[in-house]
Amino acid sequence: MAGWIKRSIAVALRDGAEIAYATVGDGPPLVFTSWWVSHVELDWSDPAFRAFFETLAQRHLVIRYDRPGAGLSGPRQVPFRYATRWLTRSR
Repeated sequence: MAGWIKRSIAVALRDGAEIAYATVGDGPPLVFTSWWVSHVELDWSDPAFRAFFETLAQRHLVIRYDRPGAGLSGPRQVPFRYATRWLTRSR
């Protein structure tokens, strides 16, 4: 891609957990959910990954994040309420 796009990584606090997120580009926001294993900083080093998001960033503010416990995000701080309820009911 020709030109330079500003990219940043930051951390937000949600339910006691630190959530790492990255932004690149400018324009209407386009949020990408995290996948099973993600790392907002290391993912950027993959040329195909980077080219895809740089193309989107030409017209959008692309927002990606690491889910709690993955990548740069901290561990999950809230109990797994659904799993606890399911296990309790299945006994």
